[in-house]
Amino acid sequence: MDEVIRKRLNAINSEEDRRYFRDLMLHVFDELENRVKTDYNNLAKRVEDELVLEQSLYAVRTGIIEKSKYDRKFFVMEPMLVEDLMENFIDSLAIRQALVEKEQLKLKRVFLRCDYKQLMKLNIPNKRFDGELITENGSYPAVFSLEQAKEYQEEIKKLYQNFLQNGLEWSTVNAPYITKMYNLMLVEADQIPEGEKIID
Repeated sequence: MDEVIRKRLNAINSEEDRRYFRDLMLHVFDELENRVKTDYNNLAKRVEDELVLEQSLYAVRTGIIEKSKYDRKFFVMEPMLVEDLMENFIDSLAIRQALVEKEQLKLKRVFLRCDYKQLMKLNIPNKRFDGELITENGSYPAVFSLEQAKEYQEEIKKLYQNFLQNGLEWSTVNAPYITKMYNLMLVEADQIPEGEKIID
């Protein structure tokens, strides 16, 4: 821009016109520089204010609701694990295969409605519970165990990493219910006829 003005000034023959043009350009560019500085400072302040506002908007809240009562159309909350909304279908073939391979099979995820003391009595490694597997045709004796569902804690860890990677202010997620979420594992069961669907 300086080079263009210099060329224009040199092209003007009259000393008075040259002085007038130079003063005019100095005035215009002085105004322009002030305007650009003001606009830049305003823009920087707006961006800074928006960043502060955005950071304060990221408050993570958790709750718990029965799957049958959850309606995605009317809830602003999303499930931590999408699989929690899916129907849990386990057939007798999967059970027989797990029993043959002597592996525990996850049947479903459950929420234990109990206080901390009761929870600690249940949360003992290798603790077994006698019960029944109910199919569409009958019930069969079975042995179960409980494993804390760590999947929810893993989701919070991922969320924490996302906050760090995006330079967002982190506030601790208040998620008291996730420590009461357990996977119900099948340890042993009587032979179930092939093709029967597990109801409960």
